[in-house]
Amino acid sequence: MSSPILLTTIPKAGTYFFAEILSEIGATNRHLHVAKSHAETLYYAPEEVNRFTPKKAKVPLTISQALYTVLPGEFVFGHIAKPMLEEVFLNRFKIIYSYRDHKEAMQAEFYWFREIRKDMEEEFNKFKHLSVEEHFIKYLEIFGPTRVRLFRFLDMWRREADVLSIDFNKFRNERDYARDKVIEISKYIDMELDSARAEEILDTCFNKDTKTKVKRDKSINLWTPEAEKIYEALQKKQKFYDFAYPVYWKLRDKLKSFQSAV
Repeated sequence: MSSPILLTTIPKAGTYFFAEILSEIGATNRHLHVAKSHAETLYYAPEEVNRFTPKKAKVPLTISQALYTVLPGEFVFGHIAKPMLEEVFLNRFKIIYSYRDHKEAMQAEFYWFREIRKDMEEEFNKFKHLSVEEHFIKYLEIFGPTRVRLFRFLDMWRREADVLSIDFNKFRNERDYARDKVIEISKYIDMELDSARAEEILDTCFNKDTKTKVKRDKSINLWTPEAEKIYEALQKKQKFYDFAYPVYWKLRDKLKSFQSAV
């Protein structure tokens, strides 16, 4: 029997797109978008409402509580970095990770915030009168530190042998790669299908409108010299966290072991 499935992605790397693919393969969508401290249930709101991720969709579940409810053959999804997941779930879940270039992901998220989302914090919305390039600078200043850190910790999944990793851009642009990955996913979750069915799934999912599609003016270059300078500074700062967090995680695990033994 199939294991429960966790689809975890870089933001704007096909979260809802791959959820559609999993559903087409035969896995059951629990319609839970899980985060570190809460879950969003998407059962009760129609798609046009879900596009704005309303606060009413949030339910008081921690990531552990949400994951304990997932049965074999079911899946949940979110942007879950490896250090956020307890060892028990690493052993129980089949984990699929979709990644993309970090700069591309940040640009895509910026357009999502600016053009689609209606519930963004005032600190972001108050800059919408600026040019797109200037507003992107504000995005980097406000959200850049947490995004660079999250993306780095998400990419830790790519070093895990038991995790199925997917290059989102390659999946979108190379049909053979996409077909082979759909087949690989189906085998990975114990719902194996053939090449013909994989092709049908790709046709269905590529033609279906999903939450993450945002049109933008591709002639605008958001990575101005000022934006690049901010990004490089964030990367340098991240080097401290690359050193400090593994130490923190080891101390945290030792403390948990000690508390369990007492």
